Amino acid sequence: KVYGQALMSKKGSVGESIAFTVVSHRAGNGKLTVKAHGPSAQYTITPKDIGDNKHEAQFTPWEVGQHVVEIFWGNAQIPKSPFILDVEKKMGGDPTCHATGDGLKKATAGKPAIFTLISSETGLLAKEALKVAVAGVRGHAEVILNDMNNGCYQVQYVPPTPGAYIATVTYYDRQIPGSPFKISCVPGPDASKCHVDGLHPNSLYITGNPIEFTVNSSEAGHGQLKVYIQGPHDYTPKVYLADDGKGVHSVKFDAMKPG
Repeated sequence: KVYGQALMSKKGSVGESIAFTVVSHRAGNGKLTVKAHGPSAQYTITPKDIGDNKHEAQFTPWEVGQHVVEIFWGNAQIPKSPFILDVEKKMGGDPTCHATGDGLKKATAGKPAIFTLISSETGLLAKEALKVAVAGVRGHAEVILNDMNNGCYQVQYVPPTPGAYIATVTYYDRQIPGSPFKISCVPGPDASKCHVDGLHPNSLYITGNPIEFTVNSSEAGHGQLKVYIQGPHDYTPKVYLADDGKGVHSVKFDAMKPG
């Protein structure tokens, strides 16, 4: 079962949190997965286990339009899922602007980072009323602002080097709540600094026995390890990966064909 005013009323507002609780009592063993998307946005939702077979989840929509929330227990959706919400622009109040998104806190050197500015006004870029700067110790990051034409503005920047950065956002020449934002930028992936141990090209292996080796990426920056293995006659064995959390990855595959 799921409880939450927004899901029940099927309505929400831009910039206001959509929160709900999932109760898995008598649902058996399983894993809770929650997905949500809007007309163009994909939201990352990590449910929080609060005990007594209850889980809390929330996300903040940043665009107007129909939003879909899907809730899975195991591989199946729970009753009444997916939930359809009509998200509208927040009405009333003074003109405001606030920011949301992972790019306000973390980034990877050399890769685009994104966050969103939400305002009660449209056309702020044309008025030059909204300005963003991202600066680090070793230089500035190039910033691209995109007007979504619905009161939301997407900000994209690429930090050139790892380190600490400050994002300053001004709205009519005044800093918005939370600005300046402190951003931690980690090194980008550098495959040349990965080390492989346990593989010996001139050694003989027995068909049918698992082959194991390790990849040490602890000094290779932030990235995701992918391993592809090609055998004889286009044979592609399944690869098993395990991460110790410190940058050392265990790799195992079954060599079922000689060659």
